[in-house]
Amino acid sequence: MMKNCFLPITVVLILIMGTDAKGDSFSNTNERERKGNAEAQYQLGVIYERGDSQEQNFYKAIRWHRKAANKVTLMRKHIWESY
Repeated sequence: MMKNCFLPITVVLILIMGTDAKGDSFSNTNERERKGNAEAQYQLGVIYERGDSQEQNFYKAIRWHRKAANKVTLMRKHIWESY
């Protein structure tokens, strides 16, 4: 029962992180991603999805969105297991 809640919770967490990647340069976002920042991974997906400062590429957008979602899922799993 609780496992069925993980996907909706993951989506909500990603949406909370924000969808506006315009305020951050691509190189700055890419640098934060290299440090493992899930929000930066999500923002890279938005950049590629919209074609902001990079050529629009839906395959790369999906890859970055999935990477961010997996990161958030792992963080949420760690928190869940600590209780």
